[in-house]
Amino acid sequence: MGISSNDAIMDKKDPFRPGYHLSVPEGWMNDPNGLIYYKGKYHVFYQHNPYAPVWGPMHWGHATSSDLINWTQEAIALKPDKEYEIHPALGGCFSGSAVESAGKMILMYTGCVQDRDPFQCQALAVSEDGYTFEKYSGNPVIAAPPIDCTKEFRDPKVWEKDGMFYCVIGSQSKDKGRVLLYRSRDLYQWEYLGVVAESNGKMGDMWECPDLCTLDKHDVLIYSPINAEEGDTRYLSGNLDYNTGKLSVIQDEMLDRGSNFYAPQTLVDKNGRRILFGWMRCWEEHMPSEPYGWAGQLTIPRRLWTDDSGVLHQEPVKELKTLRKNRTNYELSAVQEMKLGTVESNRYEIILSASGEEVNDLRLYVRCSEDKKEQTVIHIDTKNRKVTLDRSHSGEGEKGIYSASIESEADGSYRFHIFIDNNTLELFTSQYTVAMSFYLWPDVSSTGIYFESNSGLACKIAADLWELG
Repeated sequence: MGISSNDAIMDKKDPFRPGYHLSVPEGWMNDPNGLIYYKGKYHVFYQHNPYAPVWGPMHWGHATSSDLINWTQEAIALKPDKEYEIHPALGGCFSGSAVESAGKMILMYTGCVQDRDPFQCQALAVSEDGYTFEKYSGNPVIAAPPIDCTKEFRDPKVWEKDGMFYCVIGSQSKDKGRVLLYRSRDLYQWEYLGVVAESNGKMGDMWECPDLCTLDKHDVLIYSPINAEEGDTRYLSGNLDYNTGKLSVIQDEMLDRGSNFYAPQTLVDKNGRRILFGWMRCWEEHMPSEPYGWAGQLTIPRRLWTDDSGVLHQEPVKELKTLRKNRTNYELSAVQEMKLGTVESNRYEIILSASGEEVNDLRLYVRCSEDKKEQTVIHIDTKNRKVTLDRSHSGEGEKGIYSASIESEADGSYRFHIFIDNNTLELFTSQYTVAMSFYLWPDVSSTGIYFESNSGLACKIAADLWELG
């Protein structure tokens, strides 16, 4: 019997706990793992240290939901208790994925022991019900990386296609990150096919947490590079040759342009939607939630699709609309500055739209204190087709200014979709081609929302605001 995430939140009574994001009740959370829709439930596993709100010996936490909104925390699914997982500091059950086979849920994951050679291998755990797992006695099923790779070899993402199982695994060759493709008939015996894609020398020296999926008519490889010149998480779209394992690439882009996004994974639900969760990355950040016993949460779930050119779009799932209440509409066309109100819970959604020849220089201020000394600024510059988020005065935690190029809608208008959930902000631009994810750590009393514009009169600007809860 699990515990409702909402119950766990109420027990904490801390100022930073999110309301509708999946977060760890206590301890540490990082990468989402094993995403699967199985026997009528969404299952999200995740990298978890149950002993402290910092990275440590990796277990697999587990949460389930019937609607992607209300989550129940289940018992820990995997704990490091085998010789290929046990290490006092640098080991455990590292990231992996889930697949259904003959009615069973199979987890494929990386066993890691830092001073073992090889120190990373791939293992299986099997469940009849999706809640209790038995590790395969013949583990590891892939004992070592190919000879032309280093010992960095982790994070298998497995799927079934045309009666065969495939998995991609993150790896590196000397100083270049790469993703490898394997094939199996039964999940227990694996054949190495080749390198799906690798760094050009600028895109990182190690590629982690790969996910390869088919969206519309494109194959899309998502990966998280270490030490890349640009982007903590990127995607390549094109077409995969399942015989050679090679992806022919037509798009190479960042997946999220915020500072707190990493190691995403996807699942396919009963309606055929491809849904993504990412980890709101916090490796280098002080987490103000640590004194309350927890650190780590996931993004809101996003539906993915590609357009004809292979560009990836990511839109918040429609289930989030069930949280809406107390809608307020604002006509802002002739406004230079206006307070849109306060939301005491700091959990809300805004859709801002703008059209007309004189639209320019829009600013939305969120999580503002009364004296505006504490604020987070979203600046929309349509003249230069750029959106900027400024966290210089956002309270505790990491600062910084982040920008992204934007495109208009087909009719020339602009649309911005924004989610605030206490300590997080997620921003989506027109056509959902750009996403930006951030932590915010202002004081709980900073609840103000303001709008400012230097646009001309020949424009139309409007905002819809909903409280969420």
